[in-house]
Amino acid sequence: MKRSFRLAAMSVVPFVLLAVLTQTSMAAPPIRVGNGTPGSCTGVALQDALTTAAVRGGGKVRFDCGGGAVTIAPNISVDVSGVGPVLLILPDNTTIDGDGLITLACGGHGGLIFVQPGATVELRNLLVANCFDDSSVIFNAGTLTFRDSTLHDAGSILAPTLSNDGTFIIRDSVLANNTTLFAAFIASRGVLTIEKSRISDTHVDGTFLSNSGTLTVSKSAITNGFAEFGDIGIRNGKIVALEAENARLRALAVTSSLRSDVLPDIPTIGEFVADYEASSTYGVGAPKNTPAAIVDKLNMEINAALGDARMRARLVDMGGTALPSAPAEFARLIVDETEKWAKVVKFAGMKPE
Repeated sequence: MKRSFRLAAMSVVPFVLLAVLTQTSMAAPPIRVGNGTPGSCTGVALQDALTTAAVRGGGKVRFDCGGGAVTIAPNISVDVSGVGPVLLILPDNTTIDGDGLITLACGGHGGLIFVQPGATVELRNLLVANCFDDSSVIFNAGTLTFRDSTLHDAGSILAPTLSNDGTFIIRDSVLANNTTLFAAFIASRGVLTIEKSRISDTHVDGTFLSNSGTLTVSKSAITNGFAEFGDIGIRNGKIVALEAENARLRALAVTSSLRSDVLPDIPTIGEFVADYEASSTYGVGAPKNTPAAIVDKLNMEINAALGDARMRARLVDMGGTALPSAPAEFARLIVDETEKWAKVVKFAGMKPE
């Protein structure tokens, strides 16, 4: 028995060494963008490199642009079903490393980056900037790690700047001076982790972060400028951990007049401060002289849609509550809100700029 054991042990050693040597020899070289000059690092060159990565089954994309800072702005977009036009589609098992010298910008219409379902991608040492469109700058449907990188001077209108349907990890990164209009800055329906990162000066006229998935924020600084009309908004979903740089955060109250459907255990501020209410309301209007019959028909159909279970569930996912009403009620709400906020503006001494 002793001799058999020794022979078996000796036979394993060369097999392990062979496996290690084989793996080392098969390591693929990086996929290069550029030939040593800034002018060679173009959007087309980057898209060609991503095509090569897709054919190879992945790989590391590096840049040979002459050793200086370079901006690459792809301008050829591809329509992706359910997403819209996208400038860069990142293949599975791919890492793009900018070595702190590469800025990715938008040179054409559409979102900048799309990670496909099932794909695992890492963006490292990159600056993403100068993108503003009606599509998300980054749309992740796979697994994306945004590491040691910066998103700056970017944004979107009518779409979240960052959309996540998969697993999105933001680590050791900075998101600063970005703008989102008529949408959340970040909309996550999957797993979102923000770790050791800083998010600041985010200008958004709605919700900063709409989360209907799983959210973890740790050892990160989230500061100033989140909303033009309101406070930091983190709505919905399962919050695993929410930790700012110097303190743990917990929800104290909601600002609407009624408790939120998605946070039923959180009281309203109005339960402590009489008549307090501050919320955003969205409705549908028609030109002044629209016949009453048409207004009534539209009202009936819109209320029917708001009563649909799937529609209500979708609104809840976005942090909203359906409020079916009659035209006269909605008109009264507009008058009341105008009078209320006019008093606030006057009291605060605000002036038009």
